[in-house]
Amino acid sequence: MFLADSRSLLEGHHLIFTDDSLINDRAGFALYDPMLRVNKKLALPEKCSIFSAESLAVLKALQYVQENIWVQKVAVFTDSKGVISKIERIKANSKCDHITASILMITNNLLTGGINVTLGWIKGHSGIKENEKVDRFAKEAVIDGQRCDYAKTKSDSQCVLNHRWISDWQEFHNSVDGGSLYRSRFPLVPKEPWFRGVRALRHYFAIISRIRSNHGLWGAHMCRIGLKESPNCITCGYPEDLNHIVMECPRFENARGKLLNGIDALTDPDRPYSLETLVASGNKEVYALLFWFLKASNLKI
Repeated sequence: MFLADSRSLLEGHHLIFTDDSLINDRAGFALYDPMLRVNKKLALPEKCSIFSAESLAVLKALQYVQENIWVQKVAVFTDSKGVISKIERIKANSKCDHITASILMITNNLLTGGINVTLGWIKGHSGIKENEKVDRFAKEAVIDGQRCDYAKTKSDSQCVLNHRWISDWQEFHNSVDGGSLYRSRFPLVPKEPWFRGVRALRHYFAIISRIRSNHGLWGAHMCRIGLKESPNCITCGYPEDLNHIVMECPRFENARGKLLNGIDALTDPDRPYSLETLVASGNKEVYALLFWFLKASNLKI
């Protein structure tokens, strides 16, 4: 890893910095040689995976070294741990894409020619001026970089398929007759499940899914599906939907106060908020507080 205070470890190295950028499904990358004050900006075809962009940035940097640099020690930096990790894991019988294979081949050719190349990871947006510059060049590359065509990789094909699946799913989501409330809460289909990164029991996921879909054991919904004669709350006579339970019913006043205090302590929810905006936010901390409220109120939904 390259940090501002570790330059002494790189004495005698010619440093090359790389970065990539993805803007509106268009990718580009750049390399920057601060010693010779050279930068190259390249734009990639649409539907290029971010991993391919990161790998191509390293490959082009090595090709640049091969053609222009004649010192014995070179360090090429990327902020992609994925590229570095993949190269480190490769063994003699490993399978890899053609870009990674080219990186290995050029690195070996340079070594044979007396140039020792170090591939290193550098933390993005870490305040290192050379890295900040190449980050800016990469963003510019998406807009006005030289076109860089290449043979697609497996990750690119996966990127195209994912884009098509999301597009088809969104079209279906927009066209179905039912689920208007869910659609108003979540107009865009997700690129990952709402519970990504959450560690909890199955019961938690079931409860939050019922809240998100507005299908649960409260009076209004049970009456709508024929399991209860009246939709009204037995405590106060108002229609018993989830908003009434969480925000209005006097029976749960104590737990509600703690719930709202917990939400007010969070920085994310927009204010003023309602149950609708809280559910639609997808905020995992808010979901955890709603689950706590139901449990503290001895409610089964």
